[in-house]
Amino acid sequence: MTRKARPGMSRSIAASALLAVAISSMPYAEAQTWKPSVAVLDGKTSNAFPATPAMDLGRFGTIEFWVQPTWTKAPDYDPVILSYLGDAGPIYAITMTADRQAIGLLGGKDWDLAQFNFADNKLHHVAFVVVGEATDVYIDGKYQDTLLIGFGAGTGKSFHIGSLDGVSGCFQGGVAGVRIWNTPLDGDAINNFKMVDIATSAGATHPDYDALVGIDDFKSGKPGFMLTGQFVPASAAALTIPAGDKKAKP
Repeated sequence: MTRKARPGMSRSIAASALLAVAISSMPYAEAQTWKPSVAVLDGKTSNAFPATPAMDLGRFGTIEFWVQPTWTKAPDYDPVILSYLGDAGPIYAITMTADRQAIGLLGGKDWDLAQFNFADNKLHHVAFVVVGEATDVYIDGKYQDTLLIGFGAGTGKSFHIGSLDGVSGCFQGGVAGVRIWNTPLDGDAINNFKMVDIATSAGATHPDYDALVGIDDFKSGKPGFMLTGQFVPASAAALTIPAGDKKAKP
């Protein structure tokens, strides 16, 4: 894979494991009005879901989530938080460096990183906002960096939370509040709604609500992923995809 060459200064392009998974309370990066259910992954197992055309985001979209790594000894690989795979590899995947000092996007055969210290034992909100061949990264509601990479091309075959492909790159730590959008969100929307449960009437006031593709379903302790479409809070019309039971190894 190839990391895109980067200029010395970047600017924002947008405004300036299944059995091992449990619901847990973890330290938060700031005071909260909403505490998302946290899936805790042990670095050995992950969750696999069928692909859906709705998650083939093309050249524009946003992926946001909360994350906290919990390993103390650096693995010999960069753990993967989530991945949407096609025939030729990841259409998009989000990875954290083994030293917990950066987070990155893989799109096709290219990748790039944003520097941030995730080794502070806190849960942090992260958003990747993709517009063509550039991606703004927001951490805890604040613009962090612009990556010179977008989503890869192709049709998805599977979606994974906690690994690259259900077997490799397994993540150890907490993941929560996964939201996938088929439009680039602006910084204000990211910051103003990161602490709002999107599956409520308050969440329905989000300015890009109709562009919400899917959210995690970690509340029951049996992690799933909900395809929202025209999502109506508490509606049986939302399709819940059960998590796979595939065991994974680091």
